[in-house]
Amino acid sequence: MSVLLTCSRTEIRRVLWSSFLILVAALVVSQPVLAETVNINKADAATLQYYLSGVGEVKAKAIVAYRKKHGKFKTVDDLVKVPGIGKATLKKNRKLISTTRGVTRLEGKKNNLSRAKNNKTKS
Repeated sequence: MSVLLTCSRTEIRRVLWSSFLILVAALVVSQPVLAETVNINKADAATLQYYLSGVGEVKAKAIVAYRKKHGKFKTVDDLVKVPGIGKATLKKNRKLISTTRGVTRLEGKKNNLSRAKNNKTKS
C-alpha cells in the first residue's frame, strides 16, 4: 500500500490502463468462435445465425431460402444477392465465410444461440 502512496496519479492511471488493455487482449484472443469459417453453401440457418455478425434468424433463413431457390453461391460476393444482406454485412463477415469449406452445423456447440441472439444488429 505504501508503494501506491508514493506513485503519482498519472503513474497509477498508466498502470490501470495497461492492465485494462491486457485484459481486453486476453478476452479477444479467447474467443475462438470468431475465427471459424462458415460454409455458406451448406450451413443451416442456426449455424449462419450463430457465427455471422449482423445475421439474425430472418437473414439466416433468407440465405438458406435463396440457396435452395438459386443453387450454391459461386463466390462469397454472391451473398449480397440475398434480400437483406448488404455490402456492410458481407464486409463484416468476409473473413468468416467460404463457399467450399467451414462449419455447416452447430454440433458440439449444444445449439447455444446466445451469441446469435445477442447480435447487436438484428435482421
